[in-house]
Amino acid sequence: MGWTQKDLAQKLDVGTSTVGMWCVGKSTPAYSVMIELFKLGMTPEEMFGAEIAKIFGTPPRESDEVFERRVKAALLNLLNPIKTQPF
Repeated sequence: MGWTQKDLAQKLDVGTSTVGMWCVGKSTPAYSVMIELFKLGMTPEEMFGAEIAKIFGTPPRESDEVFERRVKAALLNLLNPIKTQPF
């Protein structure tokens, strides 16, 4: 989108160093920030890569509550996979 890390940080009301940590993979944005990134135009593929983006389906629209629920469910599944019996 042509924004600097500082521009994005201001749009999201986070620190520039926070955005920098996301960019190098040292941390990830909170769920609420991910939704804001989608609203700003970032696609699931840009955020997670093509394979994982398939989970999310259609790109979001600002008021798409269904998409937000799907994102939350997909993120919960990625972060908390179903536990199977121990080996």
